[in-house]
Amino acid sequence: MQTQTAQAFSQAIADSAELQARIRSMTSVGELMALTRELGFQFTGDDLKSLAQQAYQQWLSDLQPRSRPFFERLHADEPLTKRHQDCHSPDDVIALAAEYDFDLTEADLQQAAQAAASQDGFSFEKLWFKNLGMI
Repeated sequence: MQTQTAQAFSQAIADSAELQARIRSMTSVGELMALTRELGFQFTGDDLKSLAQQAYQQWLSDLQPRSRPFFERLHADEPLTKRHQDCHSPDDVIALAAEYDFDLTEADLQQAAQAAASQDGFSFEKLWFKNLGMI
């Protein structure tokens, strides 16, 4: 569940095509935080966490069953989470998944990237796939 501040921010984004376009073009959390300040929201760590968690849950529900277990583990396994930050290409992600006995394909990643791209608002998943060059 989102905090009250995160809900109000999400609603402001949903109500504005211009803000939605700005969110889609973001490449860092810093840009998101600058936008929250610009709009008069005093975001805390808890607000950002609740915004991210809501986006993650929505994205996860949109994934194909074949790739969902890898991304659930990625979210829950701290060493794996740290290692995924070193992935800079789809091939890096596929290799990392294979190390953990997941048979992830580029098509699986593309579907996950499309699911992230189709979400309204900000998400870390969207940023990650942008940085992989998939969005």
